[in-house]
Amino acid sequence: MRSSYPKEWAAWQVLKNGCDAANTAEAALHQFGIDSQVITKSLASSVETLRNASEEALRQKVGLEKQQKAIEDQLRFFAGDPLEVIRWMKLKERRELLAESQAHRKVLATAFWLMDIPTLAACVAMTTTAILRLALLAEVYSPRSLIQR
Repeated sequence: MRSSYPKEWAAWQVLKNGCDAANTAEAALHQFGIDSQVITKSLASSVETLRNASEEALRQKVGLEKQQKAIEDQLRFFAGDPLEVIRWMKLKERRELLAESQAHRKVLATAFWLMDIPTLAACVAMTTTAILRLALLAEVYSPRSLIQR
């Protein structure tokens, strides 16, 4: 079993040297009348400001990446097959023409409905008259029954 004493001794030496350096820095600051806690608070607020700025920059970066992707998609579409672009533009034109013609179609449909109702009534009347004439010609009713009525 190997001893970990040399590793522990080396770690203790590193920590001791770090503490000695911090104590020396604290003593030097104290000679100038500076409290290390004020510097620590100032650094903490500076770090917080930098963190907020970093988060804002990250949000703007994400927004710019989305815009870049949208632009790349549009470029890929328009820089692709020219026939596809022409088909798309013709389809757009057809949709616009169809939307314009729909308004005229509704007006025409209403006009035909208004004309078809009297026409239907006339057709029903003429059909009824034709059926009665056929019945009369076929002598469905006897002449005597017609006189009595």
